[in-house]
Amino acid sequence: MADVLGVVRDSSRLHDHPAMGQPGRVPDTRELVIPPNTVAYRVQGGIVQVLRALNGPRKWTDQF
Repeated sequence: MADVLGVVRDSSRLHDHPAMGQPGRVPDTRELVIPPNTVAYRVQGGIVQVLRALNGPRKWTDQF
């Protein structure tokens, strides 16, 4: 549970700093690494939309 709360807390910083993540592997997305998790998100019209939070190494798909 603490891990989930940490991801929520750290990803909430995206509201003020939407470009803090790196460009994503899926087009038009960004990724924020919060070890051992990766949060995939996109920014559209100034709104941050979290698409998925993955725990540990995962094989990425072409879409979410």
